[in-house]
Amino acid sequence: MEQLTSPPISARLFASWLTSENFRNPTKPLASVALLLSEAAPAPFLDPRNGASKFDVALADSANVRLAITEFFKRGDENADNLLIFYFCGHGIAAGTDTALLLSDYGANPLNALERAIDFRRLRIGMGRCKASEQCFFIDACRASPTR
Repeated sequence: MEQLTSPPISARLFASWLTSENFRNPTKPLASVALLLSEAAPAPFLDPRNGASKFDVALADSANVRLAITEFFKRGDENADNLLIFYFCGHGIAAGTDTALLLSDYGANPLNALERAIDFRRLRIGMGRCKASEQCFFIDACRASPTR
């Protein structure tokens, strides 16, 4: 599959919204944001509140995403009142109710192409063990059928 250009733009805009004054949740203020991207020209994330603070953005490959999801779970598991927001924008494939979200190193193993993808059903099941009482998953991905 070819590289998409709009997902990094969408993810940066979503992260900007979360960190700006436009995101307001008086009972659950924003505590942290983790942003991972696969983009042709990697660049730091600029804090929309002041434009001066820059944050490095990790590559959305399987190793970094696995670590980010582990940390995401841990932060949510600290308090049952936590709100977790997961956002993914990019390629996806689906067969029935099974959905795979493809990472930057998807397909590296030709004998197991999905080895480096997020099994979304399993992610949701695993996150069900997290103490965070509210979890929102925003998925903006195609649902192409897998090819033989």
